[in-house]
Amino acid sequence: MDFFEKVLDQTRAGEVTHRMAAIQRGEFDANPRLALNQSRRFRRWFERNNPSDEVREAELRDAAAEAHSVTLDAGEYNVVVISLFDCGESETDERFNGATTQTEWLARMYSILDETKAEIEEYVAIAVQKCEDAPTVDKQPASSNVHVTSNQENKIAVRKEKTEKKLVHVTVAKPAPKPSRADFAFAPVAKYFATSPDDVVHIIRNGNGTIEMLDLALHEAGEILGALKEHFYLDRDNAKNLQVGVSGQDPCPWFGATGTIESAVLAARGSRQTSAESEACRHKLLNALRKYDVR
Repeated sequence: MDFFEKVLDQTRAGEVTHRMAAIQRGEFDANPRLALNQSRRFRRWFERNNPSDEVREAELRDAAAEAHSVTLDAGEYNVVVISLFDCGESETDERFNGATTQTEWLARMYSILDETKAEIEEYVAIAVQKCEDAPTVDKQPASSNVHVTSNQENKIAVRKEKTEKKLVHVTVAKPAPKPSRADFAFAPVAKYFATSPDDVVHIIRNGNGTIEMLDLALHEAGEILGALKEHFYLDRDNAKNLQVGVSGQDPCPWFGATGTIESAVLAARGSRQTSAESEACRHKLLNALRKYDVR
């Protein structure tokens, strides 16, 4: 199901299309081999996880069997990760509109996988063509103005050419670093954090430091941080030195009775001014933290 979820997220976001567009825009002109290597790694990852025909037949057969059949109302299977597979919070996806059984859901999922495979093959083909079209460095022709008077002069010229070749510095573009577990866990709420996910985890583990957040009210920041509070078992004793800066304001304590993020959350709940969006973000972050435990 992790593979299904990742493919669905990537296809909704147009990941492969964006990769192909980057190649065609010339972003890899300086190092077309890098684009080719990335495309092939992406294809290998897909092929390693893509269910074989035998596995698909077995899963469809089990889903259709009376002992395992599940029939839901129309639209209840319109999800990325359905509760039937116990994979956390659901998100709607119009590609599953009208699917009312596990069998129909799997059939549509396999159809999406087949379409994605064809798209990846096109991506690899574009990367291969880019490498083939890349100009090659030809040997420089000898100048007609050079007059070689002896074998000794010829040997000196050869040695000089070899030395110059050794001194050429080739800069190879480094691939982007792989996302950490914290990057994956914070993905649903990354736009609200100015501090990087790895630094947030480091600050919480140390019990000291300031977490910077963006474009939020204090109580909204507190709602989202509630997922981290639960995940790391934080309270007024073990997190008394943690600070939070919100929307460019001066940092304030996370925990405490007054003038803190905690007190802002309690006041908002008491006056029923909580934000539905921040509560939803808290649930998403908590589900992701359970999946990618960063403690």
